[in-house]
Amino acid sequence: MRIVTVAQMRGLERAAVAAGVTEARLMEEAGRGVARRLIEAFPAAARFAFFCGKGNNGGDGLVAARALREAGRVARCFSPFVLGDEMAEPMSACGPGALEGAVLVDALLGIGSSGPLRGEIARASGVISAWARGPVVALDVPTGVDADSGCVAEGAVRADLTVACGFPKIGMFRGTAPDHVGRVLVAPLTIPGDAIGGLGAGPDFFGEEEARGLLPRRRWSTHKGECGHVVVVAGAVGTSGAAVMAIEGALHAGAGLVSAFVPAAIQPIVASQTMEAMVRPFGDPSAVLAGVPEDAVFVVGPGLGIGGEGGALLRELAHRGARMVLDADALNLLAREKALLGALGAGVLLTPHPGEMRRLMGAGVDDRIAACDVFSSECRAALLLKGTHSIACQSGRPMSLNSSGNPGMATGGMGDVLAGVCGGLMALGLGAYDAARLGAFVHGLAGDLALESESPESLLPRHLLARLGAAFTRVRSGAGPARS
Repeated sequence: MRIVTVAQMRGLERAAVAAGVTEARLMEEAGRGVARRLIEAFPAAARFAFFCGKGNNGGDGLVAARALREAGRVARCFSPFVLGDEMAEPMSACGPGALEGAVLVDALLGIGSSGPLRGEIARASGVISAWARGPVVALDVPTGVDADSGCVAEGAVRADLTVACGFPKIGMFRGTAPDHVGRVLVAPLTIPGDAIGGLGAGPDFFGEEEARGLLPRRRWSTHKGECGHVVVVAGAVGTSGAAVMAIEGALHAGAGLVSAFVPAAIQPIVASQTMEAMVRPFGDPSAVLAGVPEDAVFVVGPGLGIGGEGGALLRELAHRGARMVLDADALNLLAREKALLGALGAGVLLTPHPGEMRRLMGAGVDDRIAACDVFSSECRAALLLKGTHSIACQSGRPMSLNSSGNPGMATGGMGDVLAGVCGGLMALGLGAYDAARLGAFVHGLAGDLALESESPESLLPRHLLARLGAAFTRVRSGAGPARS
């Protein structure tokens, strides 16, 4: 699904009207689509409180509230303005009895607003913040967040979920906006296909439909030799778990064979934790390469350290043009040897977190989208910049932002699993860019599924690993949303 600018969204709406879809119908579609997403996201919620402005965003909120009432929910609408709608109540009516236990829905300002919050809108936004004891939902974009630039005004609404109408807006993913946007769902609109196609290449919001299109299907006669060979080079004394998690990630992603080379001191530990992998002590790099097929995919870096034999192996692999996923300490080595970074080919995937990206680029990454643009202009390798809505990019390919995942995944080891998953997908035949997109989505989906039995505070990589199979099954079957 495309991510659009405000101007592009306005153009799509005009194209819909020109094709015979009235503005009233668009508002009805938007509001009812929002209501459906709210019911999906909060199936047990009985009460909703909408805060409606006087523009189209407020109109969408009124439609959504009516649809929720029709579905048997209690939905009230409060506004600091006189809207001329019988559902709209004054702000003075939204006391404790009206808001306690309700899902709060921000429909104050739409995508056309920018700049500081003032007057009645600022006060209404303050009411939402003051009563945000439960879920807060923003309609299209949180009030106070610029839908193009991502600039966040003082007093902006901080949502747990934003339901975008038609398409996600680019500003939702810039700067500090994701902290106010939260999880993103989309309420579709009737937009002519040629208008969408006319947008040309641009960033996409990678979801289940896109993932299903990339996930390889296995023939009944498939054997392990056709599912690729992943070689994990990882771990050190004190970080044996990083190697184990990368190995398990590759195995759970479907690699036919997984070998691992780890320091001799931890080889017994790693081998005892991974029955399905061939775990050998890591010595001279030539010994590693001697027993590995030329088309193997290497996952290098988790917990490895940045000196000695690991660095020598990475240089040799880059020289040979090997397919690789480079994570953690492999990235720290690249940050020291920028010439090596420039020598990497299109079959290589880098998976940095923001700190590692900052070291690689030698500059700040406050605007992650801009940082990815710079990387793609300078390097042939693919990149997966981890974080909220992890970003996959590669020269000549559209930027792709991931739609899955949750804050509970902010814990050590999650990236090691992700590196292994991406390596496993590359072994199945996906290119580095597509492995990054599909790997990030399935990894995040497994984290979302884990929240069905774990809290964000207790979510661990082992819980995510245990749900990877269910995540792949959900993608293949199209079973619908992963979480409530």
